[in-house]
Amino acid sequence: MNKPQKVVLLIVIVVVVLLLLASVARSDDGGFHGKAEFAYLIEGGVFYTNLELGYVIDLPYDLYIDLCAGVETMSEFAGTAPQGLAFAPFRDTYTVGAQFGWRFTYVRFDHYCTHPVWSDSKQFEQKFFAENLTRVVVGVQF
Repeated sequence: MNKPQKVVLLIVIVVVVLLLLASVARSDDGGFHGKAEFAYLIEGGVFYTNLELGYVIDLPYDLYIDLCAGVETMSEFAGTAPQGLAFAPFRDTYTVGAQFGWRFTYVRFDHYCTHPVWSDSKQFEQKFFAENLTRVVVGVQF
């Protein structure tokens, strides 16, 4: 099994684990939440996967804490292989954060970092903006 195929297998395993975790007792009273996406970016002509997992802790007086982490991998289609489709990843983006909220207001702290990935991709060089970004966000949700 070559490196891009191992990456695809790892992504599939992570998606299955996230789906299992997200199915554990998620209710309006807190718990696990997450999402798994696979998409094609029309402007860039590349594929990406986005996996996110979080856990909400409900507190008294309508307060809550939402802890979350995610990883996004951008890849080129590398053709077919004897074992199936193959992709050549060229960028990983990681996010970690915490959101503290009360009713419809929140303060969120998050960190975003993106890194090139070595593979058979021709897109290895830096292709997108912002390699590191740490934010403090104040907002309302409705």
